[in-house]
Formats: sequence, structure tokens, C-alpha cells
Amino acid sequence: MLKALLFILVGMTVGAAASPLELANVGGLAELAFSPDGATLAAAGVNRVHLFDVATRNEVGTLEFRGRVQSVAYCSDGTHLAAGGWNEIRVWDADSGELVRSISAEMRQVQALSFTPDGDILAAGGGGEVFLWSREAEEPLWVARGHSGMIYDVAVSPDGRRAASAGADHAALWDLAAGAVLRELKVMGSVWTVAFSPDGFNLIVGEGKVIRAWDTAVGRELYAQRGHTGCIWSVAVSPDGELLASGSLDTSVRLWDAGTGALLFTWEGHEASVHSVAFSPDGRRLASGCGDGRVLLWELP
Repeated sequence: MLKALLFILVGMTVGAAASPLELANVGGLAELAFSPDGATLAAAGVNRVHLFDVATRNEVGTLEFRGRVQSVAYCSDGTHLAAGGWNEIRVWDADSGELVRSISAEMRQVQALSFTPDGDILAAGGGGEVFLWSREAEEPLWVARGHSGMIYDVAVSPDGRRAASAGADHAALWDLAAGAVLRELKVMGSVWTVAFSPDGFNLIVGEGKVIRAWDTAVGRELYAQRGHTGCIWSVAVSPDGELLASGSLDTSVRLWDAGTGALLFTWEGHEASVHSVAFSPDGRRLASGCGDGRVLLWELP
């Protein structure tokens, strides 16, 4: 896919890509998540999660929530969808929309959610703590403080053995079984977003205006790339591991070579801060959502 993309982008100028499809306008949009089959896009909004049919671009349902939804995540088999906000995590049956679980977050703002690959465990970040729930248990499996301030993002590794968290002080790698920090990745500023490569070997972090890639085994920084002129709120790695997307306060969506960090392209279709970027499971589309509520779909070769 990377070679095809490079062929198409050669000679094109910044912002010259084909116009994206506008999927929706969601007030208070915080995060986007594709269903595992790529048919549905969930968008975190105010008092509800919005569900959109990707093919028709129609809204096909909403899931009610109390207050602003900060995070959304599908489990890997697509049977359940989770959302987090102030003091609560809700889990629905993705097919019927039936609420199957409400989890008290004990006066925490749940900023981020991520399922383990088997869908049985849900990792969450709120306040300065990471906490882990079994989908069936009433109490968390563990709660641990690994940051001195707010946690902004959490990602579970593809093998389900580790998690990464993004905080105002650093990024951290966690042992999910033990509930212990394996390694702190020291940076110069706040880390707003994290994403694993599909093989789990690398971790991408958005730190201020810089994208950094780390070797997760030894904690060695692989590259640091600058290009955004505002803080990077969201990063995502394509399913084949070749592409990296980022969304920023500077209103742009940027596409990078995930292996080298080379900038491939900049899209400027938004007029407000880009809060979330997400690749479709087949890697053919990229969704981006911004502070004014617009959700755009970008076609990839």
C-alpha cells in the first residue's frame, strides 16, 4: 500500500488531495472508532455515542450516555462497544444497542479505553491512574498510579500483554498481568496520544508538536519527527503497519511513513482542531474528526 500511495502523491502539493467525504457533524466530538468489520463508525459526542453506516454515510443509531463521551472502543470481535466519560464506563451489545454493563469509574474522568485482543479485558485511563476491568467483574482487576497528572490516552498491545499510557508527564509501558509499570518513556512535554504498531514492537507517541517512535523492548527512541505547528491530539497506525496518521490542534491531518517517520502528505480539510484519527480495518480509509464536529472520510489507495 505504501508504494501505491507514494506513486499517487508524487508531485502533489500540500492540501491537493481529492476532497474527503463528509460523514457527519457531531457536537462535542472527542474520539472515533471503526467497528472491526469496517461497516460502522462510532463517534463520541455529548450525551451519546453516534453510529454511522460508512457506506451510506447515514446515522443508523445512537447510544445514550450521561454527559460528554470522551472515549469509545470496540472489542475485537465487534460484539460490544464501550464508551467512557465522567464517573462511568458503559458497554453495549453492538448489534442490538442494548446496554449490558455500566461500570462506576469512582469519580474519575475516563479519558481513554482499549480492549485486549480477546475482548475480555478493558483498560482505561482516568486522572493519573490506569485501571483494568474484566467485562464480567464488578470490581477492577487492578488500579495503579503511573502518572503524576492526567492520563490522556491508553492503548493495549496486539498480544494483550502490555498497555501504553499517555500523560502530562511521560508515556509509560505497563505489564497488564501485574498492573506494574515496565518502563517510563521520558519526553520533554506532555504526551497526548499513543498507538502500537500492529506487531507490537514499536510505540508511537504524540508529544507536543512532535511524533516519536520507540522500540518497546528496550525503550530506545527510533525517530522524532516535527511538522505539526500545534499539539498532536491523536495518532493511528494502519493495519499493515506501513502508514501513520496524526491529527493536530493546527487543524491538519498528516500521513507519515510509520517505519522511518518521513512525512508523506498533509491534508487540510478541517477548520478546527483535529481530535481523532482512525484507520478502517482494511486500511483503505482514514476517518478524522475535529472540534467543530465534522467527521471526514479520506480514501486511501
